[in-house]
Amino acid sequence: MTVAGSLVALAAVVQTPGISRFFGCTPLDPIAWLVVLGSAAAGTAGAELVPGLVERLRK
Repeated sequence: MTVAGSLVALAAVVQTPGISRFFGCTPLDPIAWLVVLGSAAAGTAGAELVPGLVERLRK
């Protein structure tokens, strides 16, 4: 729920014209959103997988 809430808040801030100007953001196009979501997914997957892999390698 926290991740979903954060994503909604981020999208609202970045995509809403008045709010994005206030924060100095530029609305993203669909390709940029794919890059953002792909990077977030890769980081999340890495955070979940790397500790287990490191533990296996230490054994």
